[in-house]
Amino acid sequence: MDKVKQFLSIAGVERNQESIDLYRWLFVEEVTEFWTAWGNRDRTEMLDGICDAWFIANSLEHLDFHIGNGVVDSYHHINQSINSMCDASNLLDFQVQEGFKIVCDSNMSKFDNNAQEAEQTAIKYSRLGIDTCQRKDLDSGKYATFSEYAQMDINRKAYQKGKLLKSAVNYFDPDFSEIL
Repeated sequence: MDKVKQFLSIAGVERNQESIDLYRWLFVEEVTEFWTAWGNRDRTEMLDGICDAWFIANSLEHLDFHIGNGVVDSYHHINQSINSMCDASNLLDFQVQEGFKIVCDSNMSKFDNNAQEAEQTAIKYSRLGIDTCQRKDLDSGKYATFSEYAQMDINRKAYQKGKLLKSAVNYFDPDFSEIL
């Protein structure tokens, strides 16, 4: 949970309805990724999906999930989804806690360490047709690059407003090879 708090702090995620809506959208995206991977029998993507969903569920908890309407239904659906994915991962003997640590490390690599790296990230996404905005975390000195508004890139991939984008310099995919 400390990694989730640190991530949210560096990203400057605020406790408001807009952030909660974004994280709900991200949660649905990860649940969909998990079940698509299940259908494809892709163990790596299954583990990634459940660990990402768990990360997002923890983020929602930190964002005071109880803001807004429809909380009980949304909370029930999130718990139900996590429980279903956990049941499936138990059948496959996944090491979810170890996977979660790996996903946390990967998520932290989305940040840039300085203005030059942040500029490279902005250029990367500009070439994909994505308008970005950035913020510098004053405590850590790290930079975060976000989708400025809901948009699609040249490959028709959707980016929600406020979605944290992956550093062009530092980002690395989670490597589950040691635990799968």
